[in-house]
Amino acid sequence: MSWASPAQGRRGRPRQCPDEVLARVARLRAAGARLTDICSDMNAAGIATPGGGRTWWPSHVHRLLRTVDGEQQLALARTEVADR
Repeated sequence: MSWASPAQGRRGRPRQCPDEVLARVARLRAAGARLTDICSDMNAAGIATPGGGRTWWPSHVHRLLRTVDGEQQLALARTEVADR
């Protein structure tokens, strides 16, 4: 397993969450959904957690949005909401 060094700009494990799932979570959060609301939406849609589990918990959403990619997606989603 090859993880990037700090000099390469990324640290830690590679993200396992598909881009579409991350974008969906970011859009919901930018629209004002609470973490529990996002979990309910993801569970109802049958979308697996980033680790492959069946049940989303607020901690999953929180950690996902705190990743570098999550912060970028959330900023983009907030811009789109503000432009409406």
